[in-house]
Amino acid sequence: MNDSPHFITVLKKPYVFIPILLVLVVLTVFMVIASLRNPANVMQKPVGIKYSNSDLGFSMLLPESFEYFQTQRINADYYIDIEIFVPTTDRIYVQEVSGYGKAMVVRSYERSFWDGLDQNSEERAGFLYQGLVSNRAIAVKFWSSIPVDWENKWNTEAQDFILKNFKLD
Repeated sequence: MNDSPHFITVLKKPYVFIPILLVLVVLTVFMVIASLRNPANVMQKPVGIKYSNSDLGFSMLLPESFEYFQTQRINADYYIDIEIFVPTTDRIYVQEVSGYGKAMVVRSYERSFWDGLDQNSEERAGFLYQGLVSNRAIAVKFWSSIPVDWENKWNTEAQDFILKNFKLD
C-alpha cells in the first residue's frame, strides 16, 4: 500500500497547504532575524582614535594606546611632515619633544619631488607609500626605536591597524 499519492492529495488542499506554508515562512523570517542579530554576523567598526587632516587629504584611525598623542607639522621645501608623538616616561629614549616619543610620520611630498627620489634617499627611506591626493604623494613611516614603556603597546598588529585604517580623502 503506497501512501505517497494520498499525502500529496492532502497537501494540495488549501486548508492544509496554507498553514504549512505560513509556518515555513514564519520560521524563515525568524532565522533571518536571528542571523542578523548575531554579533558574529555584524561587521564591527574598528575601535580607535580618529585623526583627520583635511589640509593634506588623509585620515586614519590610531590605536587606543595613542590616547594622549600630539601632532607637529613641519614644512620642508618639497614635502610636509605630520609627526605623531605619544607620551613616554623612558628617559633613555631620544625625545624631540620632552616626554613624548615620535611614533610615526605622515609625509606629503610634492608629486614631482617624489617621482624624482631614489628609493634609498634620506627623504624616502623607510616610508611606506599610501597613494596620491591632489598631486601629492602620501607616505607613512613608523618609529624604528621604541621606548621601553611602549614595548608592550607597540607591535606589528598596531602598525597594521593604522595602515589598514589609513584613508586618502
